Amino acid sequence: MYIQLFGLFSCMNSTLHHCTLTDRPQPTLTVKPQSSVFTGDTVTLSCDVGQLTGWTIHWRKDSNPVSTGDATKTIKSVSVCDGGEYKCRAERGNYYSEYSFCSSIKRPGNQNLEDPEKHVNM
Repeated sequence: MYIQLFGLFSCMNSTLHHCTLTDRPQPTLTVKPQSSVFTGDTVTLSCDVGQLTGWTIHWRKDSNPVSTGDATKTIKSVSVCDGGEYKCRAERGNYYSEYSFCSSIKRPGNQNLEDPEKHVNM
């Protein structure tokens, strides 16, 4: 019998005597919208671990932890301070995925935050 547990390792029989550890999955990080956004707009980041379920997602901004939980992170009313490099990582039990590749919300230079016509480059 061949079984696969959690997508992390596979075994040739149900007694788990012949198991092979597979590579850690690497989540895919997407940002919407994918074009420039204006201060005050909403930005949604999504961390996709593929068909695997039951993961807790850890979000990082500029290498600092920012939140843990859902696969979708929504930044409402984006501002200059939201600028930076974002990445995600999935956890299940004591097992961690690789980090996703970074996606950036770029900080605009010398912009008045109260001006809704100023934009943040994605």
